[in-house]
Amino acid sequence: SRLSVLLAERFRVLYGLDDRRDAGTARQEQRRLDQEALRLKSEEEMKYIKMCIPELRDTTILRYYNKFIGRQSLLVRDKPILLDEYKNPKGDEFDLGVRGAFSGHRILIGTFVDAVKAGGARHFAPSALRSIVVSGLESKGFSVTLATSTHDFVRQLDSDRFSVAWVISNSSHEKGDPALTDNVATACKRFHERGKGLFLFADNAPWVVQANAVLDAIFSPSCALDGNAPARKFITYQDAELPSAVARTPSGGFLEKDYENHFLLTGIQTLYEGDTVSFPVATFDLTR
Repeated sequence: SRLSVLLAERFRVLYGLDDRRDAGTARQEQRRLDQEALRLKSEEEMKYIKMCIPELRDTTILRYYNKFIGRQSLLVRDKPILLDEYKNPKGDEFDLGVRGAFSGHRILIGTFVDAVKAGGARHFAPSALRSIVVSGLESKGFSVTLATSTHDFVRQLDSDRFSVAWVISNSSHEKGDPALTDNVATACKRFHERGKGLFLFADNAPWVVQANAVLDAIFSPSCALDGNAPARKFITYQDAELPSAVARTPSGGFLEKDYENHFLLTGIQTLYEGDTVSFPVATFDLTR
C-alpha cells in the first residue's frame, strides 16, 4: 500500500536501512564491535598493569584498584583531566583504590595526639581525622573505628576484627605513664604476629613516642625515629615542568623515573615533603 511504501521510505531515511530485519542485523553487528572494542581495551590495560606489577599471578586482586594503576602520566584519551594547582588530578578517578571496593575490611586508627597540645600535629587530632581521613576511607568501603585512648585501642586491637591498625604518635606517654605506651606496643606486636597490617605515623621529634615503642617491640633494638629535619618543599619528577604553585620551593630531590609506574604513585605529579620530619636513626632487618 501507499502507506507501507511511505513508512519504508521514512525508515530508510531515518536509519539508512531497508527494513527492521536489517536493523536487527545492524544492532547485532554493533554489539559485536562494542564487545571487541572492550576486549582490546581490556588487553591494553592488562598489558600496562603487568608492566607495573610484573609478578601479578591472580588478577582477582585488581578489583581493588582502578584501571589507571601506576599511571602518573595521566593519559586519558576520552576526556580532559581536571588538575589542581599542584598538577595532581582532582576527584577520585586516579585514586589507587576503587570506590567501595574494600567493603568488609576494617581499619582501627589509634590516635594518641592531644588535640589541645597538638600544635603542628593538629591534623592528627580526632576531629581532623574524622572530617578528612575517616570519610575518605569510608568512601572506599572500609569500616573505620577511631580509638583515642590506650585502653580502647588495645581492647579493639585484641578483638581480632581488624585487617589493619594505624598508630598515630603523640609527643609523650598517655597520662605520663610509660606502661600505657608499652601496652600499645605489646598489642601491636601480637597483631603483627597474627599477620595483620600496621601503619605507624610519626611527625618530627618528639612526636614519635608510640611509633618508637612499637618499632622497639617488633625490631628491638635495631630501629628508632628521631630528628626534626626542616622540609616544606615539593618533590616532582626530574625535568618535569614545575607547577607555578611549587616553582619557588622545589625539593633538592626528585621522584625517580624508575618509580613513575609504581602503583603508590598513581596519578601523582607532585608530593609535599611535610613541614618538619623525623627519620630512622639506625638500620634494621626487615626480614624479622
